Amino acid sequence: MRNDGIPLKSAGRRTRSRLAALAALLAAASLSLRAFTVPEGIPLLRNGTFTESPDRPLHWVTRSTGDIGTFAVAPPTPDETAAVLTVKVAQAHTQPWMLELRQKLTTPLPKGRNLFLGFEYRISKGYAFHVYWQKESPPWPKFLALRLSEPVGTWTPCMVAVPVTEDLAADETSLSFHLAEVRGTLEIRNLTAVLVAEHVDLATIETNHQPVFGGDYYDNDWRNKVLARIESERKTDLQVEVTLNGAPAVGAEVTVTQTGRPFLVGLEVPAALLVDDLLETEGAAVLKRAQPTARAGLPALRERIGQPGLFQIITVTDALVWSNYAEWGADVTAKIIAAVSARGQLFRAHAAYIPAFRDAPPACRRMERPALLQAVDEHVRDIVQAHQGKVAQWVVLHGMLGASEIYDLIGSDSLTRAFQIAQKQDPAAALLVSDPDALLLPNPNRIEELIEFVTWLRKEGGTVAGVCLGTLMNRPYMAPQAVEARLDMLAAGLDGIPVYITSLALETDKEANQEAMLKDLLTLFFSHPVVAGVSFAQPWESAAVSPRCALYKADASPRKAGKLVESLFTAEWLTRSQGTTDANGQYALRAFNGTYRISAKAAEKTVTVDATVSAASPRVTIQAD
Repeated sequence: MRNDGIPLKSAGRRTRSRLAALAALLAAASLSLRAFTVPEGIPLLRNGTFTESPDRPLHWVTRSTGDIGTFAVAPPTPDETAAVLTVKVAQAHTQPWMLELRQKLTTPLPKGRNLFLGFEYRISKGYAFHVYWQKESPPWPKFLALRLSEPVGTWTPCMVAVPVTEDLAADETSLSFHLAEVRGTLEIRNLTAVLVAEHVDLATIETNHQPVFGGDYYDNDWRNKVLARIESERKTDLQVEVTLNGAPAVGAEVTVTQTGRPFLVGLEVPAALLVDDLLETEGAAVLKRAQPTARAGLPALRERIGQPGLFQIITVTDALVWSNYAEWGADVTAKIIAAVSARGQLFRAHAAYIPAFRDAPPACRRMERPALLQAVDEHVRDIVQAHQGKVAQWVVLHGMLGASEIYDLIGSDSLTRAFQIAQKQDPAAALLVSDPDALLLPNPNRIEELIEFVTWLRKEGGTVAGVCLGTLMNRPYMAPQAVEARLDMLAAGLDGIPVYITSLALETDKEANQEAMLKDLLTLFFSHPVVAGVSFAQPWESAAVSPRCALYKADASPRKAGKLVESLFTAEWLTRSQGTTDANGQYALRAFNGTYRISAKAAEKTVTVDATVSAASPRVTIQAD
């Protein structure tokens, strides 16, 4: 008898049973080695080979609502060791999980480890399915999301790995296949999930797909919620009242045209894209490398940049960075700002103080503390003073949570001093802080640090008018739901300070994927009340670090993503309307917040007024006398 009351023989049988079960799992995992490499770790799935029952996928939950589809197990062929699960989808459904294959993960998953998923699949032409690692409770948040739609008709391995971002208890999460997006057939075999051994680096795990983590780009329920929020947050019930000789003007013809929006849309470009004589400077190196045919597209690109009603604010990425400003930027910045202002656009200056030696003049590295402190103060004073009254927004601090080597030497009070100096030199400019990484890091801790930093900065007298968040998105992609959760954190912690999405660029293998993912992201940003604008980086193929991020081709014609941006911000999210007043002399519509030009024609007389429409100002009165 053991001291816990269990007979020794019984305990021995249980131990042997557990070991046998573990051995079976390990054997099942080893079968996957025929198609792909499985990293060292603890197997998480039962019956991933579908061999434990001849007629059904034992240990898996299968759901088929109505007659949507069927599941069938085919035994291994003589030259295979794994059975094949065949899913036939007879009817597509707007909720693909109505046909589902799911298994709970019964092993605890500690934060900081990695999860590997591998399987082989074969699909019919036109078919697509979704794979999720998700929580087993509403709203079923996703830790991994993958959509597979190719190749067709051939067995293909899928290998993905993602970090475990929080401690997860046994049975708290599941692996789920959502299968009813479209009609077709899926065959799947050798399903393997592993909690990767602690010593194995995520970067060393062999994979061939980069999943979305933190949610899903194909979640229609989430998308509908966000679209509804646009209706509530960005629109107002506008009422136009027309009077004639002091009485309601019945049947007056009303034209409503939106001329501007409070949500800023911008571009971030190197200075050489804006000013011709910069093409021969060192700062134009990327354009020097461009083919002459690509440079020939520059005039057309400038027309795109300046097209009315689209890009309201321009940021130059290089000329005002301290090292460049000292070398060549000081000579050309006034000309750049003038070129932007001549097109009726605002200018955002980037950046007065970046506390990294790589962005400072080389001489700064050799300075002692007093000299370096003086140099920083004088640079902030001189650069802001030189362009006083011409800059709408100044990024005063950039990258201060990721690079601290300068203020480690001269003191953190240099950060607050920069704000005080900038405010004194240009009281009318909005002063911003910028973090290029916080929004998309795997862990949200940087968001918490950013909130703490801004709170501290304000207590020290810094007049923070906005927070810029870099959004350069590449693999592995963060899902919009995870981005939304971080925006919610900022909305709760920043006490009304707006957020500007900056350096927005999305690198994908296919234009169609870039377009679809960017639409979800822009819909999120436009809907969220804390976000006051977005600006796009690397917009032109010929000057982009990664041409696949671009909105415009070398000849300045739009890629699919460029067409999307133009359509959203010049048509879909802009109000234009015509109609006639009712018996009360009123014309009502649901309109986006912004500035408007509204005309009313009554008794052959047309009167036009300019107005700002918002929830606080929903009514416009026109006297057509």
